Amino acid sequence: DEETLLLYQEFAQNSQDYFDSFLDLGILLLVSFVVLLPVFLMRFTFNLVCFADDDGMTLGINPRAMRVYGLIAGGILTSTAMIHAGNIGMLSMVVPLLCRYLTGADLRNLLGTTAAWGGITLLTANLIRTYTYMGEYQIPLGNIVSLLSVPLLIWIIWRNRSAWAVYER
Repeated sequence: DEETLLLYQEFAQNSQDYFDSFLDLGILLLVSFVVLLPVFLMRFTFNLVCFADDDGMTLGINPRAMRVYGLIAGGILTSTAMIHAGNIGMLSMVVPLLCRYLTGADLRNLLGTTAAWGGITLLTANLIRTYTYMGEYQIPLGNIVSLLSVPLLIWIIWRNRSAWAVYER
């Protein structure tokens, strides 16, 4: 029967799409866990990166290696998030700056705060996207995140403009 065959093909295609999205989410979570576990375990020593290299070496930590690992981990996490969720790059710029402004530079507190505020901002943008239509289409999530993030970024930069005087000389 041709109708039954079409029905089975549709079920097979939907299950394959579901499996592919589940596999993508699993890969994202695995990569995030593998990269974030060392960052989480080294969150106390990442504070030494703010000091001079000689001070960190005196305490037995290699600040250059910590900076390189932080840059690599940040790049991997940002790229996996953008591959999975799309263009939400402004979120990764604004939320850490805002959380650092609110909680201070201590990375023991900043890691959890940034994760929570990033999730809250993304959920807010998704909620706005869900109920906002342009004709029959929804506005892309990246555009909503940019509209929410750019005023915050401009405000943070404007508040910290006095720090630029050091670099102007």
